[in-house]
Amino acid sequence: MEEDQKEKWLRHYEEDPTDPKFHLHKKQCMIFTPAGKPVFSRYGNVLLLSSYCATLTGIISYTNNDPIKEVKIINEALIIFETDSPLWYCIISQTNESCKVLRAQCSIVSHVLHSFIPMPTIKQTLDSSSNYDVRRVISGHYSLLKNALKTANNCIGCSVNCTTIYPLLVEQRRFIEEHIESSVKVIEKQMDKDGIIFVLIFKNEQIVFARGRNNAKLSSRDIITLITHINTMRRVGKKVLQPICLSDFNEDGFVQSYFDFIKKGVTIVAISTLPESIVSLNIHSNKSNK
Repeated sequence: MEEDQKEKWLRHYEEDPTDPKFHLHKKQCMIFTPAGKPVFSRYGNVLLLSSYCATLTGIISYTNNDPIKEVKIINEALIIFETDSPLWYCIISQTNESCKVLRAQCSIVSHVLHSFIPMPTIKQTLDSSSNYDVRRVISGHYSLLKNALKTANNCIGCSVNCTTIYPLLVEQRRFIEEHIESSVKVIEKQMDKDGIIFVLIFKNEQIVFARGRNNAKLSSRDIITLITHINTMRRVGKKVLQPICLSDFNEDGFVQSYFDFIKKGVTIVAISTLPESIVSLNIHSNKSNK
């Protein structure tokens, strides 16, 4: 019988980085502060990774303010570093994936992390205290970050800034569009200042429909971030209101994201910038299900 995912992830979390088996994983991802303090690790007990992350920090040497971005160990592994954000990221890969693909995956993980801690907040915190223990904030989002890695691995087009569209007949797509537009217009007429900015429908990790108000747009990274949240909290019949920071849309604040898991693999997501939007989002979701 296949091991339950949560049990497997717990086992991975408890791995000892001094154990030789720790280095046998095909791909490892770590997040740490510029001071070398570990924040998150795909494998291994993050509490035991201080020395490991300090070593990685040492590898990122600077010459004329130009940090090392990658290290190739011939016939063994490719190590890439991302140091352009307040937190530093490292992927150690033995998968033969290119630097471009690995950097795209790293960008997705970073984007998902910033969905619950906006980048300006992390920057301000670390500027005030470089030794701040970010693990205290990250600890409750371990499954989300692991799902970010999984989603990034599964997203074929992430390296070229693309997402996957679910195939539908033109008539089916037109029917959905007309139904959503009608529903949104009714709500906006009833609640003048409580409009819906985005509506998206997902089938598993593919987009069935996407609608932005007044030409508002979501980047592929924002969309993949929503998919990651869906994969983390998916429950058929469940409705969830979740404040999320979609950094490419607005890195300084949260939007109210309403997830309606209407059936297996199918989720409607409605997004508003106003905290009081739960009423209209719930009405919209109920109308869209009909």
